[in-house]
Amino acid sequence: QRQMCIRDRLEPGTYNIDEYKLIAGQNSLDLRIIGESGSMEQINVTDYANYSLLGKGVKTFGVSFGWKKGSQDDFENKTISDASWYERAIEPKPIFSGYYRHGIRKDLTADISLQGDSQWQRAGANASWASKLGSLFASASYNRVEARPHSGHDELSWDKTIKRFRIRAEVSYSDKAFNLTDKNLSLREDSTALNHNFSISYAFENGLDASLGGYYQTRHDKTTSWTIDGKLGKRLGDVHVSVNARYQKRSQEREIGGYLSVTWSPTPKIRTRTRAGFGNSSSSPGFSTNINYSVRRPKDYLSTSVSFENNDEKQSIFGDISYQTSQYALNVSHNLLYADALDYEPSIQRTSFDVQVALAFADGAFGTTRQIRDSFAIIEQHPMWKDVKLGVNPTLGGYEHTVGPGFFKPVITSLSAYREKASVIQVIGNDRFLEDNDFIFHPSYKRGTKVIIGTDSIYTLRSTLLDSFGDPLSYKAIVLENEKGSTISTFANKAGRFVVSGLSSGTWIIRSNGFSETATVQIEGEDTMIFQKSINMIDAHTQ
Repeated sequence: QRQMCIRDRLEPGTYNIDEYKLIAGQNSLDLRIIGESGSMEQINVTDYANYSLLGKGVKTFGVSFGWKKGSQDDFENKTISDASWYERAIEPKPIFSGYYRHGIRKDLTADISLQGDSQWQRAGANASWASKLGSLFASASYNRVEARPHSGHDELSWDKTIKRFRIRAEVSYSDKAFNLTDKNLSLREDSTALNHNFSISYAFENGLDASLGGYYQTRHDKTTSWTIDGKLGKRLGDVHVSVNARYQKRSQEREIGGYLSVTWSPTPKIRTRTRAGFGNSSSSPGFSTNINYSVRRPKDYLSTSVSFENNDEKQSIFGDISYQTSQYALNVSHNLLYADALDYEPSIQRTSFDVQVALAFADGAFGTTRQIRDSFAIIEQHPMWKDVKLGVNPTLGGYEHTVGPGFFKPVITSLSAYREKASVIQVIGNDRFLEDNDFIFHPSYKRGTKVIIGTDSIYTLRSTLLDSFGDPLSYKAIVLENEKGSTISTFANKAGRFVVSGLSSGTWIIRSNGFSETATVQIEGEDTMIFQKSINMIDAHTQ
């Protein structure tokens, strides 16, 4: 959007531009390098990525099983609830689905998918590829319904950005029976057979944007139709105005229509959008308004909106409120549909309530989250760090997650972001003296992973080291060794004082270079900061 999005202070060296990928497909990045003297150099870099790409060697899969939502008017369906506030019925046949995706190369990902029930099955294979030629997507699907002819669907799409132009082209073909999922459904002769789609858009530097697109379709009844869409938009401060025009020809019918949209955002929390339509079809003329208020904070998100719509086909009022955290999401909506704009009572009322939560499990650890998109990581403290609070991935005003006491731990729900860039965990709200307060790691993105932060080496010892005559060991290197063979080195000052951290519980032997004398100290207890007035070295021959 021609805005500054990342600002870094870099030391001299070589850097990988992959860390600055922002969107799928082509990324055109303007890098402004400002030196200490104020000199500026601008470099334009183009790189390629795609949200559907997994990366070489990455595999993901998923399966599901359940019953489809059905109509209560169908006597074969089973009614779950007929209460006025919650009406729900399901179809009698269970349905299954599953997919498997594999990253063949960094720029090529393929997947297969299956879906169906006892009478209907569908299988598909897809491939996504991104390169200097653009983003390419290819798909082939097969559909089978009992007592019906087998059918297929093939699709090929291409997307590329050239300077400020974005070009997209798509072609697809579907057999007549491809959309059938039940043997009792009838074939539609007017279903689309061959479809060609094309669009091109351009973004000007002065806030003006324009696009032109269209499609050409051939149906199984030998009729054809084509459509041309054009859009012109302009941003004026907090207001964005756009005009969309459309022309469609199908057989002997011609439809001309469009709409004018005005979007106003007086503050980042408030957005209003009003649209007025025009045209010679029943659905074109009309008026709609949407008012949205949202608050995005580091740990949660609240959004509420009200929509009004009025045209020749329907009049409706719709309102909803959503609340999301990293752990769960809640949504409540209410829809009123009026048969006529002058009606006082709505002909249809519908209220819905949705809850979204996921349970994650990895290597004996449990976590709750709102949604898992690919692989995930569960973050927990070492048992000896149970009173240490951790912050995962610093953000503006806080952290993406915080780790504290409790059975369920926070979950990093998508690890694809850490293929190039590390995750950061920091110690927060702790008065304990720790050797490390920042932890940086690249979590694996091939499966669910448990990440344990901390060790049992939590003790710090501060004391004065004396020789066997009671004199301080001045300016001496000191080595501490436990029964497991672990060693830690430190240094004593002129008065023999020293401090050493990272000690685990147990017995430690203290040695100093050039001395046969040793000392033994026992590390244990609730207090992790141990102050001992003095420790006396004892000659091994006199022990």
